[in-house]
Amino acid sequence: GCSREAQSEAPAERDVPVTVHVYDIGNGGPGSLLNHILEPFGTGAFHCGVEVHGREWSYSDISDATNATMTGVFSCTPKSCRGHAYKQSIEM
Repeated sequence: GCSREAQSEAPAERDVPVTVHVYDIGNGGPGSLLNHILEPFGTGAFHCGVEVHGREWSYSDISDATNATMTGVFSCTPKSCRGHAYKQSIEM
């Protein structure tokens, strides 16, 4: 039910910057070329990571994982995801 007693305040929320980093699939070459061709049509093949609190978080397929506890979620230094060519950042 309802109560008129003083209730504890929720902790103050802080704005935390969130940035999406966009990469062409692969390290240049075919992925970048494909995206260059498809960009005028508003499409392409991309990898994205979300930066929050100074780390970039992404997901990658782990179909060959031998450890059943692996999730596919990983972090890296922002704008430096191994295996992909950095393209742009979008502030959220």
